[in-house]
Amino acid sequence: MVVVAELNSLDRTNNVARGGSWPPVKGLGLFLWTGARCSDTPIGYEVLQGNYGEGNYTEGAALSLGVQSPMFCPVGLNSPDYRTFKPLGGVTTTGAWSGSWFGGIGVYGGISCPDPDVNPNPRNYCPLIFVSFAPGPYTVVAGDEWGKVVILHFTVQG
Repeated sequence: MVVVAELNSLDRTNNVARGGSWPPVKGLGLFLWTGARCSDTPIGYEVLQGNYGEGNYTEGAALSLGVQSPMFCPVGLNSPDYRTFKPLGGVTTTGAWSGSWFGGIGVYGGISCPDPDVNPNPRNYCPLIFVSFAPGPYTVVAGDEWGKVVILHFTVQG
């Protein structure tokens, strides 16, 4: 299970200027960040297959933890120039995953098929399939809109 939180440790309300410095990500960017996709939360995370650190996590490609379906994010979320955190409060996003999704629904996109026999032409999207995490190391990269990054590793046993 992944739990990512942005907390106010003060005993009073804390107004923090909005950040515009999401950590860099590869590929579809924040679209694959769980928690940050189409929401106004200041936090999100991604799961990468392999062992990455702060110096090279941008080389990994995020696994698609949720089904990639037709989705349009609202345009023009007019939020204030600051975030208000209540005393000793914050925002949290959680998730528990056993694998990732490949393929797509219709023409709305997806990730290339992991098996070339299913889709010999990588320019075409394959049918939507769920693939359990293969044995090996994985990296969870959590970040916030102020550019802070935290990295966690886990291993799936064979």
